[in-house]
Amino acid sequence: EPLLARVFDFSAQYEVLPDRSVKLIGMTRVVNDAGGRYLGTFVHKKWASGLSSELTEWLFREQKVVELYKYTLIEKLAELMQSIDYVGPFGIDALVYKDAGEWRLRSCVEINARLTMGRVSLELQKKTRAKAGFFQILRLSQLGGSFSTWLEEANAAIPAPTAKYGS
Repeated sequence: EPLLARVFDFSAQYEVLPDRSVKLIGMTRVVNDAGGRYLGTFVHKKWASGLSSELTEWLFREQKVVELYKYTLIEKLAELMQSIDYVGPFGIDALVYKDAGEWRLRSCVEINARLTMGRVSLELQKKTRAKAGFFQILRLSQLGGSFSTWLEEANAAIPAPTAKYGS
């Protein structure tokens, strides 16, 4: 959706269980470039953290995004996934954009029937018990051309564990 005046992108992450029911795993904020290509994922305990209070109110009160992604879409998503005999993870990409000065919700840009970076990010958040995080794919050129040098520098920049923070 590169022609829309994007405000922000997000994703809803689901799992089709063996009994064919669909469960919402969580939601993430997605960072894309101007052409809509994936750059990274923000995860938060409250996925809309960092958005303006006006936008948050519009999303939750007017657009009812929790109800939409947690309840309203579940039945239709279950039917769709059953029709292709799919079991496993999938994600819905969505976005908020501006049109004539008003926010608009594109509730489904695409459905990715696979393990998405949003899901990987949520699982990393759960595994690390982080309240928030930003996960991205780095290209070798972004690392200065050498992964091993980048890794050494990154490890040197991380403070050593202390009793205060655990080991």
